[in-house]
Amino acid sequence: FKECPLGTLYFLVLYTYEMMSGPRSKEEATAQAQDLARHLRLYPFFVVAAARWPTFEALHHFSKFHAPQNPKAIEHTLCVGVKGPSGIDWDNLQKAAQLWGAEQLKGLDPGEGMSEQSAAPGLTLKVAADIIYRDPQGKGISAQHECPF
Repeated sequence: FKECPLGTLYFLVLYTYEMMSGPRSKEEATAQAQDLARHLRLYPFFVVAAARWPTFEALHHFSKFHAPQNPKAIEHTLCVGVKGPSGIDWDNLQKAAQLWGAEQLKGLDPGEGMSEQSAAPGLTLKVAADIIYRDPQGKGISAQHECPF
């Protein structure tokens, strides 16, 4: 991780998903997934998504592994209708995250192809990130309880 932390994170994502889909035991795959989660928490989401390493794209590619399987799971993991003391509108944030992710997967350089409409999801994400990162012990913890995924 010292030479190229974001490049190493990218390969860690690939290795983790190989372990999850390969002949490894459930315990080994779970331990590897926990290790990946620990490393992902070292960086704000926008650093990972905006890096030139295709970590965001790899996570998106494997996102099918994590799709909720029933209506209750969908409601819980997507935080449908959840509002709390953090002040984050989780429904709006989730929609903005999907739009922003689709924009990032186009592979454009920063600022390229930007319009006011395409910038709106990124601004919504920034507002939520500012809420969490400016008060990690208060609103950040509330947000984690409101919508852990």
